[in-house]
Amino acid sequence: MNRYNLALTLFLILVLNKSNLASTTSFVVTNHGLVQGKVSHILNGDIHSFLGIRYAQPPTNNLRFKPALPWTQNWQGIYNATYYKSSCPQYSSKWNCLDYNKELLNSQPISEDCLYLNIYTPIPNVAGNKSVLVWFHNGDFNCGSGSLWDPSALASTEEMVIVTVNYRLGALGFLTSGQDSNTDSEIPANLALRDQQLALTWIKDNIVRFGGRSNDIGIVGSSAGAISVGLHTVIPSSGSLFTSAILQSGTPLSPHAIKTKNQAQIIFQQFTSATNCSRNTLNLTIECLQSLSISTISQQQEAILSQFPQAFTPVIDGQFIPDDPKVLLSSGQFNKVQIMLGSNMNDGSKYLAPLPNITKGLSRAAFKTNIVAQFSNFNNVTLSAMIYKYTDWTNKTSLFSNRAEYEKLYNDYYYAEPIVETANLYSSYVTTYMYVFAYRTESDTYFPSYYGVAHSMEIPYVFGYPLLKPNNLKLNYTEHEERISKHLMSLWGSFIYDR
Repeated sequence: MNRYNLALTLFLILVLNKSNLASTTSFVVTNHGLVQGKVSHILNGDIHSFLGIRYAQPPTNNLRFKPALPWTQNWQGIYNATYYKSSCPQYSSKWNCLDYNKELLNSQPISEDCLYLNIYTPIPNVAGNKSVLVWFHNGDFNCGSGSLWDPSALASTEEMVIVTVNYRLGALGFLTSGQDSNTDSEIPANLALRDQQLALTWIKDNIVRFGGRSNDIGIVGSSAGAISVGLHTVIPSSGSLFTSAILQSGTPLSPHAIKTKNQAQIIFQQFTSATNCSRNTLNLTIECLQSLSISTISQQQEAILSQFPQAFTPVIDGQFIPDDPKVLLSSGQFNKVQIMLGSNMNDGSKYLAPLPNITKGLSRAAFKTNIVAQFSNFNNVTLSAMIYKYTDWTNKTSLFSNRAEYEKLYNDYYYAEPIVETANLYSSYVTTYMYVFAYRTESDTYFPSYYGVAHSMEIPYVFGYPLLKPNNLKLNYTEHEERISKHLMSLWGSFIYDR
C-alpha cells in the first residue's frame, strides 16, 4: 500500500469513527487495505466482528484441486466484512453432520469461492496485546464452516482474539493423485490442510491489526478440526505459525483420521472412473476434473463415501505429512508446543445413528453381527475378545445394555484410547493436559437421551452459548449450565494465555 493510499485510509478511519457509524461499525487497516466490520455488545463489552475476510485466491477453474494461492491484491475500496461469505461445497449424510450443524448452516450460501476467515476481537486498532485462538471446525472433513459457531462470548469473556476458518471439504479438499512430486501436473495431497496453513500465515501476518499477538496463537478444533490441529503439530512447515494446541475429541492417531498414499490412489482411481475423467495422461485427467460441475463432484463423492466413509481424509504423503503421525510423535519429531486434549464421555454414540431401529436398543445377534461387519479387518480371536469385553454379562440379553456396550466399544476405539495414547506421546516432550467432558445438556433435543454426553456437545459450552443464548439453537440453558460454560471458557482461555 503506497503512502497516498495509507494516508487516505487513515483519514477515512478518523472520519468514519467520528460519525454516527461508530457504535455499530468498526474499521481496520490490513495489508490489503481497509476492512469494515461490525460491533456488537456481548456480555462483558463490545466485540468487533470482521466476517468473511478473503485469505486466498478462489480455488476455482484451473486452481481447483491445486494448493490455494495467497491473496495478494489490495481491496477495491472498503472491504465489507459485516456478513459471512460462502461456505465450501459439502456433503451432509443423515449422520455425519450433526443436526444442529445443519440448522446453523442452512442460511449460508455454498460456493467453491469459499476460502474466508472470520475475526472476533475486543480491541481492534490497538497494538496487538491479546492472545489469539484459531478455530478449525468439525464435520468429518465433509461438512461444516468457519461460520458454524459464533465465538463472541468466548472472545468477550476471556478478552482474546478469535479467528474461525473455512477450508475445502470432501473431494475438493482431500482428493489426490498420489504422486511423489510437487508439480503442476498432479493433485497434491492434503489441500484442505494447506488451506488451513495458508490461513494461519495470513493470521500471523495481519492479526496485530486486530489487537492480537502474532507470536501467541493457539490452534483449536473439535473432531475433524482436532485431527487437523494434531496434524499441524507434525507438519514441519506449520511449526512457526502457532504456539499452543487444543484437540477436542479427535487425534491423528484415531483409526478414521488418516489414510496411506496407496489408499488415496485407490480412491483417486475410483473417483476419476466414476466421473468419466480417466485419461491417458494425468494432465488430461486433471483438466477433466477441473471442468466438472459441483453437482457431479458431490454425487460421485456421496457414492464413494457410502462405501468408504474415510475416503476424503488427510493422507500420509511423505512430504507435507512426512510420516505416520504415531512415528513422528513417538520420536519427538513434531512442533514443540503446549498441548491440551480430551474427549466427551460418549463420543462413540455418533456411530449408533446408522443402525436400524436403534431407538429400541440392540439385540444380541445384531450386536455381534455389527461388530464383526464393522471390524472385518480383525481376526476372529480379536473379534471374540472385543465381543467378550464389551458385553454386560449380568444383562447380556438386554437391548438397552447391548446398545450401551456397543457405544462404549466405539468410544474406546475411535476416541478414548487414541486420545490417551496421543497424550502419552506428547507428554514425553511437552507440557500436556487432558480433560473429559461429562455433562449432558438438560434441554438437549438434538441427541437422543441414550447418546449420553454426545460427540461435539462440549462446543457450545466452550463458545459460551449458555450465556450468549443464540436464537438458532433450540436449547434452554440453566444457570448451572451457564456456570459450566464460564468454567470451560476460563480453562480454554487460561490455556491459550498460559496463565
